[in-house]
Formats: sequence, C-alpha cells, structure tokens
Amino acid sequence: MIFMLAWPRRAFFAGEIKHKVGASGFDQALSALAKSGFISSFKKRGNKYVMVNARHGFYNQLRAEAVRILRNKTDDELSKTLKNLKGLKAAVLSGIFAGNASGDCDLVLVGNLPQNRVNKVVGKIEHLVGQEINYAVFEPAEYNYRKNIFDRFMKDIFENEHLVLMDKVK
Repeated sequence: MIFMLAWPRRAFFAGEIKHKVGASGFDQALSALAKSGFISSFKKRGNKYVMVNARHGFYNQLRAEAVRILRNKTDDELSKTLKNLKGLKAAVLSGIFAGNASGDCDLVLVGNLPQNRVNKVVGKIEHLVGQEINYAVFEPAEYNYRKNIFDRFMKDIFENEHLVLMDKVK
C-alpha cells in the first residue's frame, strides 16, 4: 500500500487497492492499518474508501521513504486513465477522491473533449472505483471564466479538499 503514500490526499476505493495488492491478507492488513491510525476510512453508497492519515506519527518518515522508492512511478490507475485522455487540459479530483463523501462533484475535466471519449474514460473510472461518479466537463474558456468570477460550483470545489492532477489551462 506504499502507493497510497504517493497520493496522501486522495481517497482510494478499497476494491481498487485490493485489486492492486492482491486479495491475500488484504482485509487483515487494512484492519491493522486502521487500528494503528495510519489510515482512515469512510463509506459512500455502500462502498468503502480509505486514505492515509497525514497526522500519524510515522507519516513523514514513511512518506519520504515511499517517495524515494516510487520516484516517477507514482501514477495510479486513475491518473493514468485521465492523462491518456487526448485534449485534456485540466483535471481536478474532489468529492470521494479527496475524502469528502458528501461532495457534489467528484471530478472536473477541462478541455475540448468529445462526449464519447469522456463517457469511455468516466466508465473506466467508475469501474475502477466501483460506483457511479459525479463529474463536470468544461471548455477551457468557461472553466477560466467560472474560476475568475468565483462561481459557486467552482468555489465549492476549490475551497474544499481537492487534488489538481493537471492544469494546463491558459
């Protein structure tokens, strides 16, 4: 589960982790990490999500070691899927991906993106996280406009926990 340290502010679907590390001993390992306080968990629509507790006593040491080991191999399946979306200028994770089960939007995509490509990528992500996600797609001009006028939707995203995977919007 060292890859979780590479993305400490991201919440991971437990099924995604189980797939990545293998089923053998997964539940016991997750339980032990939760008991030690190293991870926290929450549920949304019956699915369990976990994220690293950045306030844990050993967090800084383990994070430094994880970064040293992983270096440029920190992309998880979600970020790889998004980075392969041609025409994507910005991607912001919020909602369930940032540990906020009650968030209205989980993913913001920016670019001149054909709907069929977006549907395909979102389908892959939904399969990866095991549930439907709420997302918004903006063209770059509209995204900049909404950010600059402090649009309520954008304000809700950027004032709460979020992760900017990429932002190449000018």
